[in-house]
Amino acid sequence: MNVIRLLIIILGTIISVSAVAQTGKRGIAYGNHSPEDMEALSPDVTWWYNWAVTPESSVAGVFQDYGFEFVPMTWNGNYNEAQLRAFLAEHPETKYILAFNEPNFLEQANMTPTEAAAAWPRLEAIANEFDLEIVGPAVNFCGNCVTENGTTYYDPFEYLDDFFEACEGCRVDYIAVHGYMNTVEALQWYIGEFKKYDKPIWLTEFNAWEDNQNFSLEQQLNYMIGAVDFLESDPDVFRYSWFIGRWNGINNYPHIELLASNGELTVLGETYKKMPVHDETRVVQIPATIEAEEYNRMNGIRIEKTADETGFANVGYIDAGDWLEYKIEVPDSGIYAIDFRIASNQTSVISLIVDGEEILAQTLNNTSGWQSWETVSNTVTLPAGVYTIQLKAVTSGFNINWFKFTAVSTNASEIKDAENSFIVFPNPGNGLFNIRASQNIKELTITNILGSVVLSLPFSNQIDLSSLTPGIYLLRALNEKGKIVALRKIILKN
Repeated sequence: MNVIRLLIIILGTIISVSAVAQTGKRGIAYGNHSPEDMEALSPDVTWWYNWAVTPESSVAGVFQDYGFEFVPMTWNGNYNEAQLRAFLAEHPETKYILAFNEPNFLEQANMTPTEAAAAWPRLEAIANEFDLEIVGPAVNFCGNCVTENGTTYYDPFEYLDDFFEACEGCRVDYIAVHGYMNTVEALQWYIGEFKKYDKPIWLTEFNAWEDNQNFSLEQQLNYMIGAVDFLESDPDVFRYSWFIGRWNGINNYPHIELLASNGELTVLGETYKKMPVHDETRVVQIPATIEAEEYNRMNGIRIEKTADETGFANVGYIDAGDWLEYKIEVPDSGIYAIDFRIASNQTSVISLIVDGEEILAQTLNNTSGWQSWETVSNTVTLPAGVYTIQLKAVTSGFNINWFKFTAVSTNASEIKDAENSFIVFPNPGNGLFNIRASQNIKELTITNILGSVVLSLPFSNQIDLSSLTPGIYLLRALNEKGKIVALRKIILKN
């Protein structure tokens, strides 16, 4: 679809974007909820389990009122089958059952691969009867572990390999994983290793807790932001649940609680709720401010906690060629100011691409720090419609917190007048270009796509660009006050 390229320098106002629907991935591993806790966590946290076959009594009769889904767990082979069956009969909407909890740990389910395989037919029979999908067994790296046939199962992959060998033909619909590594990179590697089983993954316990290091709240927040963004983005991760809600012994451990006092969220809880979900169908109607981390799709980036005065996360770890993709709806054709909130350690360039066509290459100043923020402004003119827009890094060296579109002119006749008031033809051309302009123009400047001026000319109705290398250029028309009144992309052919 054709995009009009009329640019002027103007500032606009911020209009916020409302929250988006959840994917259903996000849960919590916790067993002492109150109704007030569930109200505080909903609607963004959608499911939970409590290592038992039934919900805790405090919320058993009301959890559905808050949009929560309970997933029963057969913690080991000695679960109460009658109690489980009664719950499933009363709750036919139940879709999943979690199997044994860390069976390779002596202090947890304490089941060898052969013992887990022997207990599986009973679990599978219940799943078949109530039309459930089976998740598990849930494994983790272990310190005090079960041993069988000379193998001590420190390694979760070794345990699962032997379990599947012992349980040949067993139905396991999902892989369950626990992980307490302290970096997002380690979590990405860990989840990636489980993909060899070719099944969707549930990460049913996680936080930054490796070796019981006493992480600061700041470190835990940064880990949560990066980890949840990865989990939401990875299509092989079906669900995940943070450990834990509330824990009395918290002073002896890292900051991990989502819940403070009854019905109140900690800073971690607030952050966990507001993390974006990356719905590829989401469309944002402009004018709007779009938080950079609320992308539909991306390539190559990560998000992190921001020190900017607005927002809680920014997009970072950006290399040349990385991109962020969003869908926008333009309700009215018009001129829109576009502002980028950026921090940079060098002069950088970001490209704005609309439906595959670049309409702006924006230079970003060096702000002298990854968290030293400033706003860079420009404008574009967009016809009404729905578009896929891409922010593509031409260079590395910058972070982005948000960008916004603000309406400047939405009058159709004004747009048509603006279109027709400055015409460059033929375009593309071999060197000589004609200009028809109704404005009072004093000077023309020609820049390359990085914004560097390569030629300045007094205004004329015909200009000769044959001295330039063939390629794409931007022609800026300036009035007597030096204000840009029009901008056109010029294609110089061989």
